[in-house]
Parts: sequence; structure tokens; C-alpha cells
Amino acid sequence: MIGLLIHVISLNKTEEYFNNAFMNNKMYIWLAPPDGLYLERIIFNGYNIKSDVKIKLEHDQNTE
Repeated sequence: MIGLLIHVISLNKTEEYFNNAFMNNKMYIWLAPPDGLYLERIIFNGYNIKSDVKIKLEHDQNTE
């Protein structure tokens, strides 16, 4: 999503272009560069509630 926002802002794309990216249309969207991105916390709740997940993902907040 960050790559899409960079793409829209850099190339002055319209709101329609942004909305179209979430449809089933194939389109080229830039990848966001990893430099400067910050992951504050890891949360697997959405993944873990899926019915077909055999092994739930866990992350110990106390380890570095």
C-alpha cells in the first residue's frame, strides 16, 4: 500500500487509479523501498483466526 501511495503521489494519478488498484485488475505498482520503513510490532491475530491454519504464529515481545 505504501508503494501504491508513492506511485499515486509521484505520478499525479487520480483517485480512480487508487481505487482501481483494489479491484481484480492486474496493474504494475511500485514496491516501497525498505529504507525508512519502521515495523513497530508484529501481530498475527488476523492470520491466527483463519480456520485452515494448523500452526498459529506467535511472537515473544520480550526477545530482541
